[in-house]
Amino acid sequence: MMAPSPRFVLINTWLFILTTHTAGRPMWRVLCSLL
Repeated sequence: MMAPSPRFVLINTWLFILTTHTAGRPMWRVLCSLL
């Protein structure tokens, strides 16, 4: 399997953070805790 490009990961992560932030759910804290 080929690893996804860093830009692809960053864009998906940013979009995910934006959608969760607008939904009123700070999931970025959960992501940071998983990292």
